[in-house]
Amino acid sequence: MIPLRTGALLVAQAFCITIGLVSANQAAAHWSFDGAASVSYDNNLGNARAENSVGDRALSASIAATQSEYREDGASISWGGRLAGERFAEYGGLDNLALAANVAYRRKMDLGAFAPWWRVSWSSSALSYRDHARNGWLHQAELAAGRRLDERYNLGLSFRVEKRTAAGSPDQAPGLSADAFSQLSKSLGVNAEYAPDRDVVLSLGGELRHGDVVSTSPRYRQVFLYSKAIAADPALGSDVYAYRLTGNTLSVKLGMALFLSPDSCVHIGVQRILTHGEGSNDYAKNKVAVSWLGNF
Repeated sequence: MIPLRTGALLVAQAFCITIGLVSANQAAAHWSFDGAASVSYDNNLGNARAENSVGDRALSASIAATQSEYREDGASISWGGRLAGERFAEYGGLDNLALAANVAYRRKMDLGAFAPWWRVSWSSSALSYRDHARNGWLHQAELAAGRRLDERYNLGLSFRVEKRTAAGSPDQAPGLSADAFSQLSKSLGVNAEYAPDRDVVLSLGGELRHGDVVSTSPRYRQVFLYSKAIAADPALGSDVYAYRLTGNTLSVKLGMALFLSPDSCVHIGVQRILTHGEGSNDYAKNKVAVSWLGNF
């Protein structure tokens, strides 16, 4: 595995090379910059059963740079990078930084604001945690499509594949991997938006996910029998362990965006997540976030 610092440096170098090539071909290239900041609360950080769940507040911020090239046939190509950080109030081992590079191709199927569209995208992120066992890479490939029905209603669908790699920990059990934080998953999502007012957008989204899940809890036999990997998880407490197993997850999210100006908004989101893991290793969590998003 490529060391995290080396990997992050490679992502940064690739991003800079891309900027250089674009600048050489487009002397007047215009970059779009986006910023975000949020405060959130997760009542089940470790994805554990209710009696073992712990919650915490987190502050996060990010900045992204994107360059888009538009074509006469209705297609566009965009590429760029993103730097993000997250800090937790009590569980500092989960504090993290992420450096990402991304590219996307988008195509409108007709002219006009209500024409259907589709997009294919790829992103790779180098992840650095205070808890080094979580350090690694996150790769995402997504196919999305959507259509604005009228001035008030907007619909979207997406299919995403994710691969998460992690540094891992020393072996915890003979014959069983300690790579508890690496994951591979597929998900299908749908999202609907409604604008009752020019400055307000309401959203309702749902996602079905299948693949690896990580649950942290004290030792117990039921989850051990169905785990692919087990590792100590000091970031969430003493004598608790991270178990990687296969699961199906359903999440539902409600959101409201309040536009302060054409280039900034405040977003409030509430999410309910239910996971059914192999061997009836089930858990639920709630997440709430208030965010500010802006474009410069």
